[in-house]
Amino acid sequence: VSFALVGVIEEWSKHWVTKKSDPAYFTSVNDVMQLSIIAAIGFAFAENIVNPNYFIAFVTNYLVESPSPQWGPFIGSIFGRSIITNMVHITSSGVLGYFYGLAFFAKPALEEDRAKGKKHPVVLLFHRLTGVSRIELYKEMMMLSGLLWSIALHSFFDITVSLPETMPGNPHTVGELL
Repeated sequence: VSFALVGVIEEWSKHWVTKKSDPAYFTSVNDVMQLSIIAAIGFAFAENIVNPNYFIAFVTNYLVESPSPQWGPFIGSIFGRSIITNMVHITSSGVLGYFYGLAFFAKPALEEDRAKGKKHPVVLLFHRLTGVSRIELYKEMMMLSGLLWSIALHSFFDITVSLPETMPGNPHTVGELL
């Protein structure tokens, strides 16, 4: 549950930055997605530097307080935080940015889909039941889909990374797990 909460907070925070930007910058779904990715990179950088459990802790644990510098674990930890977690932030925010772009450009997206003969049965059903416009329903459906996918991706990563700490015996390798 706490992993999903972290995903919700972080994904919504990054999305908030994108949402607060000037909509004049958005000329396509790709623009929205790219800005979401830029927000994710900034967020990941700040998280890695500011959070005392990451960079500063790695320096302290592996280089300062250790009897001799432990460069392997230090480099591995820095690699994991700077590359892998950044990719998770980029991917999950890119997914949310894509869906936000679809929501932002709902009217042309629906018109294009209609021209191609593509229907959105859930949108049509809720339109008939509630009378709410198809465009508004499509926007809400895209935002909900994007938020759920991005939170699921982020939470899956958080659970996977934290699995050794939560399992009996704290296995840190596949060999120890088996």
